[in-house]
Amino acid sequence: AYPEHIWLVYLIESFYMIPRKFINMWRAKPLNQALYYLDFCWFTNFTTMAALTSIVISGIFGLEINAGLGEVMFKCAMGVFCGVLACANIALPFVACIFHDVNSMTGLFIHLMPPVVMYTFIWSTDKIGEAWPNM
Repeated sequence: AYPEHIWLVYLIESFYMIPRKFINMWRAKPLNQALYYLDFCWFTNFTTMAALTSIVISGIFGLEINAGLGEVMFKCAMGVFCGVLACANIALPFVACIFHDVNSMTGLFIHLMPPVVMYTFIWSTDKIGEAWPNM
């Protein structure tokens, strides 16, 4: 209903869910599972969080982002999120949807939300521009 705010919801949820999952992975017994963060899906989500955070900070403080760099980052993110990560959602049906478990919801979140965010950037660019003119 409000596609112009999906990227912000993604960013806020990321800053809550990913640290919670890390704490649970760190405390896992018998093995520490924190090295799962080196996985491709996690790396792409960390990169997206950093890029969106830099866009928000530059919008707040009026800093300029190099247009060429922004275009390259957008094209790379588009290829990864709507290609590899979207296909992982189809090929990996074992990502559970258990609403009361942070670990399973974070796994579902890191696979489903990046393609949704990219599709809103592509198909709702004008709405995002109207709602967030400085971004």
